Amino acid sequence: MSADRARLTRFAIAIALIVGAVYLFGWYIPQFYESSTTYLWAEAFYIGVAAMGLNLLTGYNGQVSIGHGAFFGLGMYTTAILMNSHDWPFLPTVFVAAAIAFAVGVLVGFRRCGSKGCTWPW
Repeated sequence: MSADRARLTRFAIAIALIVGAVYLFGWYIPQFYESSTTYLWAEAFYIGVAAMGLNLLTGYNGQVSIGHGAFFGLGMYTTAILMNSHDWPFLPTVFVAAAIAFAVGVLVGFRRCGSKGCTWPW
């Protein structure tokens, strides 16, 4: 199998897993299970996403990041506020929380790079 075909196969599998996870967490579990079970699945999903991100950052890049937890916490806090105080469903809160964490990350990144230029650890 050529390298391009193997890469395309891995990409297709990753897309299928992402679509399956969105379906499972966004529609199936909230539709057919009670709210306490949905809460536990949502918490497991968020912790899994944070663990994968931390694995990519520290495992593959060799960087130690304390700020990773801050963006994870910001997304969790946004989700909690939207679901508890404003009665939003689960799936829209995931996208809003990701967008807010991304926007804060961009603002912090621009501020960091704006003072004396970007400095990279390598």
